[in-house]
Amino acid sequence: MLPTHLPILDSFMKHNSIRSAMFGVLLPLASSVAVAGDHFQGGIIFDHTSTPTGLLIRFDPAVTPMPTNCAGASSNWMFIPQTSKIIVAVTLMALASGNRWMTVYTSGVGASGYCEINQVDPAS
Repeated sequence: MLPTHLPILDSFMKHNSIRSAMFGVLLPLASSVAVAGDHFQGGIIFDHTSTPTGLLIRFDPAVTPMPTNCAGASSNWMFIPQTSKIIVAVTLMALASGNRWMTVYTSGVGASGYCEINQVDPAS
């Protein structure tokens, strides 16, 4: 949780309304920047499809990088095996409710050649 009062911001904002406007515009943009971790990534699901063996999802590759442990994956698709029924169900429920923002946790590139997801955390 952020503090409700930051004295350094008071002096910054007090002197120039243009700075205030810029800060108001840039702060929301800065908070939506996607940064990949070693085994996780947050972003907006850009596309999804299914196969007989599981569910494939992907973030927009122009905006959101893959987790670093998925370097070398055959594409930007991330795979949830059908044996992970709860993860598939949570993902599909989030998409059906219109919630496309999700953090995925990955175990690296699997035998499928895709980045394999082992946990999902939809935004609430």
